[in-house]
Amino acid sequence: MTEIHLFHAIGAGGEDSAAVRQYIVEHGLKDKIEFHNMLYEGSQKLLMELSGQKAAPCLVAGGIVFLGREKILGWLKENLK
Repeated sequence: MTEIHLFHAIGAGGEDSAAVRQYIVEHGLKDKIEFHNMLYEGSQKLLMELSGQKAAPCLVAGGIVFLGREKILGWLKENLK
């Protein structure tokens, strides 16, 4: 299976990340996605390595980058059921 990473923010400014996390949990997808909290330097470095991005939420699936709530939710709805 393709490696799927979700880079997310918590707290102020993390509303879009919260919506993505909520969708993942409510649809039983958590075991298919590795979560990375952007509060941690290791997560920030990995996001840059995988995507060249700094912003959250960001989903990286099979080397393809999806940035932002709508693009991530769209990909999840189409690809993980």
